[in-house]
Amino acid sequence: FIGVTYHVNPGKYPLTIKVQRASGITLVLSEEITVLPKKFTKQYLYVSQEIASKRDENLWKNDSLFISKAKATSSNKALFEGSFIMPVTGRISTEYGLIRYINNKLNGRHSGLDIAAKKGTPIIASNSGKIALSKSLNVTGNTIIIDHGMNIFSAYCHLDKMLVKEGDFVKKGDIIGKVGSTGFSTGPHLHWTISIGSTFTNPRLLLEKNPLSWI
Repeated sequence: FIGVTYHVNPGKYPLTIKVQRASGITLVLSEEITVLPKKFTKQYLYVSQEIASKRDENLWKNDSLFISKAKATSSNKALFEGSFIMPVTGRISTEYGLIRYINNKLNGRHSGLDIAAKKGTPIIASNSGKIALSKSLNVTGNTIIIDHGMNIFSAYCHLDKMLVKEGDFVKKGDIIGKVGSTGFSTGPHLHWTISIGSTFTNPRLLLEKNPLSWI
């Protein structure tokens, strides 16, 4: 799978795939893909200086070291089973791709879905996979990342409690943590992301169908 970031401009792009073995390149596929336009809404968020300080650039860079390491390798086979499921029941407070301003300063794009729920609400694995990260980070707070294989990862952020450890294998629907408000957060919620490698994609795409049906 190849993810297309929300920063890519609409248009047509060449895609070339090469299959290379010890004997050399055995297959070359060339196609043209079309990236369609999509309008993303804007959000203006106002927070205290104390909360804003938790999203410091240096703190984020430190977090990124652990996140990048967790997503550096993935099982070459599908660990997921069918379509994905919502990890918690609640109100969607922030959509994927939203253009966010914090205290009137552009802060980038929202990488996933924010699901508002009471503190302590159980969070389940959106699909089966291996725990690639279970760690307290600066910006995303208590964070769990699951490797679902084939370069697909899901992340669960701002947790109050993490109930799994790195290396554990979880099944779709297993309880992995509880909703909290750790890190850069204005209230209890789950920040849930889906990424293909390091590229964030719309989680709703995986709720609609089994990713294998895309192939």
